[in-house]
Amino acid sequence: MAKIDISSSSFINKLKRGDRASFEYLYDHYSPNLYGVIRNIVPTTDIADDVLQRSFVKIWRNIEKYDVEKGTFFTWMLNICRNLAIDEYRKAKREREKVIRQKKNIVTKGEDIAVESTEVDDHVMYDLRAAIQNLPNEQQYVIEHLYLGGLTQRELAESDDIPLGTIKSRVRLALQKLKQSLKLFLFWI
Repeated sequence: MAKIDISSSSFINKLKRGDRASFEYLYDHYSPNLYGVIRNIVPTTDIADDVLQRSFVKIWRNIEKYDVEKGTFFTWMLNICRNLAIDEYRKAKREREKVIRQKKNIVTKGEDIAVESTEVDDHVMYDLRAAIQNLPNEQQYVIEHLYLGGLTQRELAESDDIPLGTIKSRVRLALQKLKQSLKLFLFWI
């Protein structure tokens, strides 16, 4: 099938009428890009797969809400995927914190229960923290607040009164540096 402009009104109208072939085209041609965004937010491929699936279901069910005046169709889809991924990341973070609190409670109560070893996770986090600490302060700040703190770029820009474009530039530069510094480490994972 020839490349289709997904923002064209005829394509959008087909989607709104429930045209299955148009939706399949959309999934086949745009899911890899959307998956890449999701995968940069959530910790595992299993979660990313689930978020991508739920995103396309949401796109399908909410196509009537798409407004061409508010942005391109791809941006609309991207926001759906990104928001679901951030929600999933925050949920996983809360669950990890709950498990950590429970393990700390077991240890502090003096019970004779061995806490499972997370040696690999500890090494990964140590290397990641070290790589983040080697970033320039402004890049370190955005990475910590966006990826470790769970804020969105827009939330950080508004809370710190920094232009959104500046936040995005700092994130891009930081991720490039992190990728380079962790490249050797990630090869072994």
